[in-house]
Formats: sequence, C-alpha cells, structure tokens
Amino acid sequence: MKRVFIISILIGFTTAIFPQKGFVSYLEPSFKNIDVRYKITNLNFFNKNSPAVIILKLKNNNKFDVQVDIQIEYHFGIKSRYKSEKVSVCIPAGRIVGGRMHGLSFELKTSDTKIFENEENEWFFSVFEVEKIDKCTVNRKKLISN
Repeated sequence: MKRVFIISILIGFTTAIFPQKGFVSYLEPSFKNIDVRYKITNLNFFNKNSPAVIILKLKNNNKFDVQVDIQIEYHFGIKSRYKSEKVSVCIPAGRIVGGRMHGLSFELKTSDTKIFENEENEWFFSVFEVEKIDKCTVNRKKLISN
C-alpha cells in the first residue's frame, strides 16, 4: 500500500511539473505590466506529426484584475500569412493563466516546432489589449470578467 501511495505521488508531481518546462519569455517588454511567456510544441506531444501550437502563459503583475484580448498573427516567408481568432481572458491580480484550459493555445499550419528559427518566419501579437476590470470570477473552469 505504501508503494502505491509513493508511486502515485511521484506520478502526480511528474505530470504537474512536466508541462511547465520549455517556456521562454516573449522578447518584447511587458505589456501594461503583463508578462508573456510561450512555448512551441506539438499538439500531441507523443506524435511529432501533429500540428505545432504556440502555448501562452500570462502573468498579471498589476494590483488589480485585468481583461486581456489577444490575437496572434504569423507568417512563413512572404506568401503565407495566418491570423488566429481573438481570445479574451481574465487574469486576477498577481496570478498566472495559460495553456489550453484558458484558450491560450494557438494551432499553426505546420507540424514543425522549429519553424520560427528561420528568419523569414515569425509570429507576433496583432492584438494585445489590456483593460482594468473590477473582479474576475470563475465560471466553468474559465476566468471571465464581471
């Protein structure tokens, strides 16, 4: 029984820590006191032919809750330009939100996770709007504003 308990704790720690690896800071300065971190990985980690995704984490360094509207745009060379849907997320003061749970995962039109190492290819925020709000509330696992 003790062995099963220890194994389950180790599995829990591994699954909690593993998804956190690989995030890097966005090179631009903080957007209205919001720190942006991202990683580019395959949608299905175990299938390298699955589409690549940009996963974002946002940290609210303000002393108040904010509503952040995001849209990313990326291009491969000169001809191929893509734009994501606009995503809104509420971030309580001092908190971090991110990943698929909050809609901050953007699927790319390629399975190559190293695509942006080529100088001709880049991604950027076409929309990054931060609005101060009164309070964030939790509703069905998503943070929304009141």
